Amino acid sequence: MKGYVLFVQKSDFPMLILLALTGVTFFFTVQYTGIKMAGASIAAIFVCLLAPVFITVFPPNFLKSV
Repeated sequence: MKGYVLFVQKSDFPMLILLALTGVTFFFTVQYTGIKMAGASIAAIFVCLLAPVFITVFPPNFLKSV
């Protein structure tokens, strides 16, 4: 990837900030809802520990990125 430069225009910053804030809020809302529904059990541990794995594995496969 030598010589690859990604430019972000100033007009993109409001959308990036909006997506960053809503993405984090949505992620933690879903995560803690899952833990609440599963209780303090092994299922709750899987929700917390496997979320980063799913986030890493699924986007390249479904969104054709990376």
